[in-house]
Amino acid sequence: MGRIGDWITRRYLDDRSLRVASIAVIAIALILLAIGFATAEGGQTAFGSELGADYAGFYTAATILNERSPHELYDFELQDRIYHRTLPGIPAEYTLPYVHPPFVAVAFRPLALLPYSWSFLVWLLISACLYLSGLCAIGKMLRNFPSRTRTTGLLLALSFEPFIMECWLAGQLSALGFCLIALALLAHSRGRPTLSGFLFGLCLYKPTLLVLILPMLVIARCWRHLLGFAMSGAILAIISLATVGWQTCENYAHIVFGFASVSTGSRTVFQVGKYVDLNSFLKLLTAGSGTTVVWVVFAAAAGCFLPFLARAWWRLDRSTDHYRQLVMASTLTGTLVFNIYVGVYDAILVVLAVILTADALYRRAPETNRSTPPFFKLLLVLLWVTPWFSQFVARETGFQPYTLVLAAVGAYQLVLARIPTETPRVVN
Repeated sequence: MGRIGDWITRRYLDDRSLRVASIAVIAIALILLAIGFATAEGGQTAFGSELGADYAGFYTAATILNERSPHELYDFELQDRIYHRTLPGIPAEYTLPYVHPPFVAVAFRPLALLPYSWSFLVWLLISACLYLSGLCAIGKMLRNFPSRTRTTGLLLALSFEPFIMECWLAGQLSALGFCLIALALLAHSRGRPTLSGFLFGLCLYKPTLLVLILPMLVIARCWRHLLGFAMSGAILAIISLATVGWQTCENYAHIVFGFASVSTGSRTVFQVGKYVDLNSFLKLLTAGSGTTVVWVVFAAAAGCFLPFLARAWWRLDRSTDHYRQLVMASTLTGTLVFNIYVGVYDAILVVLAVILTADALYRRAPETNRSTPPFFKLLLVLLWVTPWFSQFVARETGFQPYTLVLAAVGAYQLVLARIPTETPRVVN
């Protein structure tokens, strides 16, 4: 395995080949974007898809706040009317319900004052800046990453299918969570736990991002992080109450619980093949035959992984930066797998996880030969390549291969997490 992996790396995975492939993907994506803008009529592009796709949901919600009463924010019939008014060229049966928190719609209000195409263009620039800011933040944490590979890593991250196709071109919000978590990790590494927790708390715009991060803060006894988390949560709640009122916030709470019920039930109206979490993987594989089998298998898988992760969290305050990096990497990857609803666009979090893992592995390598193990390189190849065909496979066969790739990466990161012999530095 080692010799084969080394041969493949030398032959096909050298820095030059990876850069060329990444630049080609980025160039094609930009061409597709330009064609989409040039051919869009009534929101429908020459490719038969909507311009901005998921972005229209945020634009619709913000338009309701700009033009109507805040109490109507979660009126799905009104959302549908404004959605089709904004994109009149799309088929009448298309719907795009807005189910995010009120403060997200409030944040998009300025963009909704622009014509839709211009608004989406501005959001593309904002989203790209958020993603690049997250990459810069995590880059400041790296102590062992060879400078010669940083450009290659940046290009691979930008050409990563879940980012460039599913998040960026589709107008999703995932780059925001990516940036917030990267900044939270940077703040923690610089000894600012309250700020780190505050930034984690801002991820409440999508609670599923916190399904493992919040338990980690509790089990690791990160009290100052939790204080910062509570502060940001309180601020977001106040903003929501002040801008849309109690009734709308209550409506959102009902939607969240209803959404969770639909996500975990045996019948779903969502495109399950587009999601990479274990719950969606099992539902797709069992073809909605019932929740019992899904939850039994889910619980068994979680029982094989989460106890070891929880034990690692408990030891965080007595460990080194190297160990914490690997545990955090495994936590981020595990968040994508052990969840009830994770779109492939949210899989960009694995970029942070693999960067932290690579930095830890470079630390273990001799200074004269800074390289990573062949198995890790194989996992990186699977992470980058599989999303380009995984949704097609999921639709045609009922099997989502990317979930297994993410699970393998998370398990590998957890296995690597060993407390080194050097004296740990207590940070909490």
